[in-house]
Amino acid sequence: MAEEEVLRADRIRSYVCLPVQMWGQVLGAFNLASETPNTFLPEDIGLLMQIADHISAAVWNALLYEVEQTRRKTADALIQMAKIVNSTLELDEVLKLALEQLGSVIDYDTASILLLDGPDLIVKACRGFQQPDLLVDQSINLTPNNVAYHTIQAQEVRVEADVQQLAEWDKHRTDIEGAQTIHAWIGAPLVVRGERIGILVLDSFIPAYFTDENGETAAAFADHIALAIHNARLFEDAEEQRNKLAAILTDTTDVVLVLDTNSHIWLLNPAAERLLKLRHTQVVGSPVSDLGLPELTQALAEALASEQPTTSEITALDGSVFNASIAPVHEVGWVITMQDITPLKELDRLRTEWVAAVSHDLKNPIQLVQLGATLLEMDGPLNDAQLERVAIIQRSAEQLSDLVASVLDLARLEAGPSLRLDLLNPLEPISAALSEIEHLAAKKDQILTRDVPHDLPQIMGDRALLQRALANLLGNAVKYTTFGGEITLRAESREQHLLLDVIDTGQGIPEDALPHLFDRFYRVPGTKAKGSGLGLSIVKSIVEKHGGEIEVQSAEGKGSTFTLILPLGTS
Repeated sequence: MAEEEVLRADRIRSYVCLPVQMWGQVLGAFNLASETPNTFLPEDIGLLMQIADHISAAVWNALLYEVEQTRRKTADALIQMAKIVNSTLELDEVLKLALEQLGSVIDYDTASILLLDGPDLIVKACRGFQQPDLLVDQSINLTPNNVAYHTIQAQEVRVEADVQQLAEWDKHRTDIEGAQTIHAWIGAPLVVRGERIGILVLDSFIPAYFTDENGETAAAFADHIALAIHNARLFEDAEEQRNKLAAILTDTTDVVLVLDTNSHIWLLNPAAERLLKLRHTQVVGSPVSDLGLPELTQALAEALASEQPTTSEITALDGSVFNASIAPVHEVGWVITMQDITPLKELDRLRTEWVAAVSHDLKNPIQLVQLGATLLEMDGPLNDAQLERVAIIQRSAEQLSDLVASVLDLARLEAGPSLRLDLLNPLEPISAALSEIEHLAAKKDQILTRDVPHDLPQIMGDRALLQRALANLLGNAVKYTTFGGEITLRAESREQHLLLDVIDTGQGIPEDALPHLFDRFYRVPGTKAKGSGLGLSIVKSIVEKHGGEIEVQSAEGKGSTFTLILPLGTS
């Protein structure tokens, strides 16, 4: 409009002002002015009010349309944002596209996404700045008197008309580009499952530029951005764990087989292919029985039945020996790890043979020493000192002979073939063992109690070896129980097993010694009684050769209970 066409206020003579309103809400004013006096008459008011009503309706409809368009535009932007979040896990790309989408519905000057890293905020994405590449990954100290700090702590979106008027805003800081020119400000905290992870910030150089509706839109985008960050981090963690697992499976020298819930092979590592002579494509999806390892199939069946981890020794088709561990994995199935112990088994065999050979070669010299000591007594009368020395020689030779015999027995048990077991009445080895030990208990005035039913079921066993095992346990009980103590041999059948308990009221065994009790040559520290440290190792080997187990319960000063658990026989 030309300047001369503008009606100056000092030339106005007639004037009418009518409100533009709808549903009680004032939208504006309808003004009419004239240089001529009495241009508008009272009777004109009705017509002018009708015109004002039409203008009000038109303005209201235009505003509704604008609001609807804004909402639709915002909804479309949020839909696009959701698609972006679901389409990629590349965090940098997601954050960049999020700021672009947000710019299509809120006209900001600059925007940034900052993530918490300890006491600092790290700029992960920004838009509208002159040098955005220099800002990305920049660290901003988050102090308690900072507007972003308060917004993150409150976990609520914050809309400020002019941050330059806030004490929380440091207009002199140099680590934020445009800190002196930013006025209107929106801060939307990024929160995932109650955890604060950062903030979305929108800036405008115009004071009071942003509305509360802009704040709500920013908050909606912040929720999507926080979810995208959470998903990306989960993916990064999962990828890292997957890479670690892949490295472990690839680099480990042990066989690893992973079974699904149907006990079919789901995964195997390169060591499994190499050591078991398998091909990945041929065995994946197949049952374990297809591997041709019956011992492994049996061990897996036992683990499935008990739903408990188990270990077993497996012999492969080429003769290699593996120590297999089978364990359940929640929501996966089962994992089998197999360690090649062939070199250890060979070394153990050579050691056993060597010990047996040396022990055998020692028997003749020991017998000569014993014979010589006996002949000394027959050569002529000896004085007391000489007799004492001869007795020492005889006792030492006898101890050495017992040690050699124990070593040979243990070597035969460990290196020899499986025992030939016969169906027998357990009363036979029980009675023989008690008879063998009675005189030793009598020398110490000990009470030897037999708590054995006469109708015990039969077992499959070797009578001599079972007698040896029980005699060893009873002998130990006598040895470590004080004068006048009590020793009990108790027997009972329970759930397809025969239980034989040797109970004493002796000195007991320290708790830290119990795990080593069946190790070869192990002796409890501080033990004064003489022995080779092989007796319990022999007992354990005998019991295991019978397919049984041995257990011990003991406490210092309260005695001990050794329990043999043997499977019942079948006729």
